[in-house]
Amino acid sequence: MIETVTMDPAGRIVLNKRLRGKLNLNGPAVFRVDALGNRIELELIPSKSVSRLRKKGRLLVLAGTGKKFNAVEAIEQARADRE
Repeated sequence: MIETVTMDPAGRIVLNKRLRGKLNLNGPAVFRVDALGNRIELELIPSKSVSRLRKKGRLLVLAGTGKKFNAVEAIEQARADRE
C-alpha cells in the first residue's frame, strides 16, 4: 500500500485514516524509524514494549493497568528515549 503524506513545518507527519486502519492504529503509537538514503522506514513497536508513562501537560503520568510496574525503570527509559 503506497500513500502520500505531508510533513508540517514542525517535522510532524500524519498518517491518514486509511493507513491507520490498515495498521489497526486507534490511538497513540510508537515507531522505530530508519533513514535509508532518501527513504524513511517506520516500524510499529508492539504496545507491550511501550512505556506506560504518558505526557499530560508538562508532567509524566502513569497509565494504570492494575499490573506490577517499576516506575524508576519507566522514567529512566523515558529519559533515554528523549536523548
